[in-house]
Amino acid sequence: MTLATSLPFALEREAQQVATDLNEATLRVVDRHEEIITEFPPLPYTTATLHEDATRAFNWTISQVTQLAQTLFETGLITYPRTDSVRVAEEAIEAGKQVITALYGKESLGHLVGENFPQPVETDSDLEAHEAIRPTSPNRHPDDLLEGNAEAHVLYRLIWARFLASLMNPARYRVITLALEAEL
Repeated sequence: MTLATSLPFALEREAQQVATDLNEATLRVVDRHEEIITEFPPLPYTTATLHEDATRAFNWTISQVTQLAQTLFETGLITYPRTDSVRVAEEAIEAGKQVITALYGKESLGHLVGENFPQPVETDSDLEAHEAIRPTSPNRHPDDLLEGNAEAHVLYRLIWARFLASLMNPARYRVITLALEAEL
């Protein structure tokens, strides 16, 4: 008997039945596929990507995210929160690299740090005037900022982590897919 389980079960009872059948079965590997996946780090936040992640992760409204980001900006913890730019100042990149080296080791730094970000474009456009949303000082670890608004703290942690991740090596992981045959 071969059970295809690549897609989620429509009903819980179907999943329970398969689990019961597998408990009593002897499984034999009939196919094995292995691949190495490289996942490049995300760029720092724009307003849209911050809204996407925060609403999905914390079940907040866009209005809540906007207000919290504005609070973080007004207290000097993050750069301007309304931007479409992913550009990052060279000084911020250097500060981020120092934090990554101190926390995770120099081998965690991305090989193309700084080259991943678009360079400033000389224009009068307000969109190009702002950087990506990032911590104003990457040295300010979220755990050092536990006082105050808990939700603002959570959002700061998200922005801080995304900024540091954007400067790190790509993630590499091995994915092994097995096709099993059940002998009941």
